[in-house]
Amino acid sequence: MEIRLSGVEQSLSLVTTREMGYSRPSDAEGKRQDCSTEEVLRLTGDTPVWTFSTSIPAQIETDGPEEVFRIGVNHTYLGNMVRALGLGPDEALELRFSDPLRAILFLPVRHADRKGLLMPLRMRRD
Repeated sequence: MEIRLSGVEQSLSLVTTREMGYSRPSDAEGKRQDCSTEEVLRLTGDTPVWTFSTSIPAQIETDGPEEVFRIGVNHTYLGNMVRALGLGPDEALELRFSDPLRAILFLPVRHADRKGLLMPLRMRRD
């Protein structure tokens, strides 16, 4: 899965594809109303190639002029991290990124005693 942060759009997007190990969900239940979701299917020969993305509003502060910051993560580990922090569905979570090859720091806003680290993956660029 790729996390994309856009300082211009002030959004955080999660993007995954069939090649990244994503499998298409059977239904759309459980979608949050404040998220925009896009699913694209194209055919390569007889093989469907899925791309799934979802975006949420975010407050993004960057030191550089980069429009989009990208970092790869294992989607299972990302889900495990969020569950381990024990957050409610409407709780804010601060994520700190410094480089696509450095750990992501997870800081729950209302729980200063909880922290988490998630190591990124190197993403293949086509």
